[in-house]
Amino acid sequence: MVFSKRKASLRHLLTLIYILTVVLVIALLIRASQSDEPPFSLSHASAEGDQEAVVLSLYGEAFHTGIRGVFAKSLVNEEALAWHQLAGIPSTAIDVKNDLALVACSENKLVSIGLHDGQSPELLSSIDLPDTIRQIKIVGDLALLGLQLHAGLFLVDLKDPGALNLVRNYPLSGFVTSMVVDRSVVYFTEIYKGVGRIDLSLENPVPEMLVSLNSPWRMTLQANRLAVGTIKDGVLLFNVAQDGQLIKVGSLDYLENVRGVAFVDDSLAVALANDALHVFNLSAWPVLKDPAQLMLPGSPIQMERVPGRASLAVSLIAGGVALIDFSQPKVPVLSGHLKRPRILFGMKLQSEKVFGVSLDGIKAFSLDKISGGEYSLLATEATIGQDHYKLQSWNGHIYGHRDNHLVDFGEKEATQSHPFNRFMTVVEKHGVSLFEQRENGQIKRVGSLIKMVGAKEARFQDGHLYVVHQDGLRILAGTRPEELVAIADLKLSGTPTEFKFLDPGYLLVTTRDNGVLVVDVNNPQQPVQVASLIPPQHLRSPNVIRDVLVDGQRAYISQGAGGVHVVDMSSPSQPELLQIIDTPGHAQRMALYDNLLLVADHGNGLFMIDVMDRNGALAVGSLPTPLRIDQIAVVKDGVIVSSHPGGTMKLPLPRRMKNLEIVNQGEISVDVEKVGKGEYAYLYDERTFEKVKVESQ
Repeated sequence: MVFSKRKASLRHLLTLIYILTVVLVIALLIRASQSDEPPFSLSHASAEGDQEAVVLSLYGEAFHTGIRGVFAKSLVNEEALAWHQLAGIPSTAIDVKNDLALVACSENKLVSIGLHDGQSPELLSSIDLPDTIRQIKIVGDLALLGLQLHAGLFLVDLKDPGALNLVRNYPLSGFVTSMVVDRSVVYFTEIYKGVGRIDLSLENPVPEMLVSLNSPWRMTLQANRLAVGTIKDGVLLFNVAQDGQLIKVGSLDYLENVRGVAFVDDSLAVALANDALHVFNLSAWPVLKDPAQLMLPGSPIQMERVPGRASLAVSLIAGGVALIDFSQPKVPVLSGHLKRPRILFGMKLQSEKVFGVSLDGIKAFSLDKISGGEYSLLATEATIGQDHYKLQSWNGHIYGHRDNHLVDFGEKEATQSHPFNRFMTVVEKHGVSLFEQRENGQIKRVGSLIKMVGAKEARFQDGHLYVVHQDGLRILAGTRPEELVAIADLKLSGTPTEFKFLDPGYLLVTTRDNGVLVVDVNNPQQPVQVASLIPPQHLRSPNVIRDVLVDGQRAYISQGAGGVHVVDMSSPSQPELLQIIDTPGHAQRMALYDNLLLVADHGNGLFMIDVMDRNGALAVGSLPTPLRIDQIAVVKDGVIVSSHPGGTMKLPLPRRMKNLEIVNQGEISVDVEKVGKGEYAYLYDERTFEKVKVESQ
């Protein structure tokens, strides 16, 4: 009987185990099937409503309750974005023909680029030349390159743009300053010799010198007329004979250097170094008299005819591009001006665009936008200036400093706490400067520590000045600049760069070679390094720590190509790495707004991370920006971004889409105040994010 009871109990136990196993298997299968489900997809959006309220509907597939959303506004024209990936590469010359662009990048590298309407440019091939490329002309399946001093001319085969091939080199004693094309013949100016030509239709083309000239600089060709602007001898006028020889027929004498010449319909335009543009009527060629005059908005460097228009594009030194209207030749007018702080060394006009190259890279500008009075493809209201600032928070405001010059960019976002500190500190070349706000609101420099050579970062808090320098940490005490006395020095285990306060009583010090150091300063007279947070081995070099942002017991650390690291600092002596979030670019400075971590992602714009859930941060996505950004700060009415080169801009604040309503698995609805031009909706969950452009009403 006992045996029977034991047997029954065993049978019941086995049955229970079987049931639990089946339940576990079913749960695992359900979870696996859920994980195999494709992530949601976002296809398009539509907005309906009046001026007071807008209902935004988002359409796609597999929407679920875990989806979150953010609105953000881009101030970049999408046409300009197509060239964004090529920004920042110093370039000296360009030519464009149909769907192919040839660009001289990094001085001596020739790059072929495929152009496709509505798509990003495609890098096809590149070859290295022995010297700096100054001029490029595409002639059929060939390209002729004019190089720097003594390197001469190079001929390149373009039959396969994806595999550029050097054909031949023609050495010259000077460098090539200008080229013009007449079918298969290329005329070129050699700075110390004169004007030559080469016929690329011949089986073995060889350059020949046609005319000896003193310092020829720019040329223009129209039918059988050729004009050559020189540095010393004004403008020389030639007729082109049937055999291709040049016959001098006249000249224009100028004391000023001639910067550019161009034929535009029945006119010859001459740009001078004194910013004057002279326009001659060609009806009495070669006798040119009584020019119409126009003052350019800057010093000219190059001119190009606008195809299909009676107008001219003029590149200005550090002043962008100006458009000149010649529809009334006797009264030429400035019809547009794209203001840019860069010099376009080369321009090519095609398909209603200006393709330009500078030390800042390759750009494409819309002619209609320039001539229509829009100075830039970027929203002009966003531009603050061409200067780059390091951004710093002090007493509820964001300040930018550069060369001891301070700019107040506005109040910080209202929800943030703003502890009062008497002095603002600015690290300069020879030490640390202290600034104080007076009763009238003016900021005045009140002292400096000139002996703090090698200082990297300094901050004043609670009557103490903390300075990290090349040898470690120094703490000074005092209520006035002249009273500050060093009370402690601490040698750190790495080469410090900057630091942030971790309340209560700790500093997080970034270093070049040893991660982030945690320093206990509860007793300012006896600071102690208590911990170091070193990134994983594969992320240590060359990804130097860029920034640390403290949010309560969380610290966010940006590491360039190493992304953003989320660290638990609840126990300062034992920091714990919780999460690593990769960013598309190189993570630089960071700012926090509405539980959105905003990361200056260098060439990839502004990257957003949702940090509302303390158990896991979620990547939101990238918002393209008009310039590469490394500095970022949030003020009440926008996001301040800054970089060098580029300048400083104020972008609109991103905003959360609250009260998302799942209508069905293919539609989400949300009430918003308004939808503006260039607005994007970002949807995201634990696995993915997607972005869609929302057209304004």
